[in-house]
Amino acid sequence: MTLDIDGFAVLKAIADHPSAFSAIEAEARKTARALIIKQVKHKTADLTKVRRIFNLLGGRNFSLVVDAFPDAQIKTLVTRFDKNHPDAKTETSQWRRQHLLALLDGSREPIPKKAAKKTSGKTIKRKTETASSEPNVLAYQSAGAQRKR
Repeated sequence: MTLDIDGFAVLKAIADHPSAFSAIEAEARKTARALIIKQVKHKTADLTKVRRIFNLLGGRNFSLVVDAFPDAQIKTLVTRFDKNHPDAKTETSQWRRQHLLALLDGSREPIPKKAAKKTSGKTIKRKTETASSEPNVLAYQSAGAQRKR
């Protein structure tokens, strides 16, 4: 059985003593960004979880990560976090980026789902049987045709 290292402890040590790890500074930045992107893109990441990540990292650091997202990913996140916004699918990518950051910092809330349309209480009766006495049989002239030899 192989033992594995505690990844969070190693990352904490790197963060606490960056001068000891100066040779891997660029790689640490790249890995940190990749980890954040992976967490935000995960299927279980809802608005509450991503807001927590936003608050832990700080708005500036998170904005730098969001800047690296492709436009299609930003659109996916905005439509996931604010499903009922009428402009989420049609606006520009710049608007979506700003809207995503506003959702995450709490200055905007997702638009709630519209209330279901209420019916008037009257039920509509539909005809289930036709008034004619003809049986439900298809009548084709070719159905009775005989083949000539």
